[in-house]
Amino acid sequence: MQLQDYITRTTRLLHDTTFTYWTQQEIIDYINEARGTVAYQTQCLRGSYITTVPQNTGEIPYPPNCIDVISLFLTLNNYTYSPDRVPYSIFRQRAYNPTMIGRPVIWSTVNPTIYLFPNTDQQYQVELFCSFAPTPLVNLTDTDNIPIPFTDLIPYYASYLANLYAQRMDKAALYLQMYNDRRQQVMTAGNRIRKV
Repeated sequence: MQLQDYITRTTRLLHDTTFTYWTQQEIIDYINEARGTVAYQTQCLRGSYITTVPQNTGEIPYPPNCIDVISLFLTLNNYTYSPDRVPYSIFRQRAYNPTMIGRPVIWSTVNPTIYLFPNTDQQYQVELFCSFAPTPLVNLTDTDNIPIPFTDLIPYYASYLANLYAQRMDKAALYLQMYNDRRQQVMTAGNRIRKV
């Protein structure tokens, strides 16, 4: 979907297709903020990021625009494995010796850092499967990389923001409820499709 499509759908929801109450730039700002919220809440923008980790390293920075690391794979000499992901509180208990070196067996995250234990015994190739934040849409012909059906959520949340910032709390609450209802439908449909 292009930015112009988002503007059209959002202004129709707001009953302001002539930009009487909100400027086009305000609508674009609300759309981009809505895109970030949708990507964060649904983790709909996913992809792989490959890097290397040098020897004797226990920390990896998050990739650019990464919201969360979903999975991590280490490769050494054509052998790929995935260490166990544990909550950070458990990681701190198990990583009792921060200078220990070996093949990493557990990992955890505290944004913006990924922690490995033990520290790497040699250089590894790392593949991170992440959810990402969208880059802002600027030009009317910019195409969004958020997949369908998640694009349906953005005009509702942008309309919520427009009314919230205009201090129209009753209308803002209505659009937020519409957004939440639609998001629940999208997430439920996605789970049904994945289970088949």
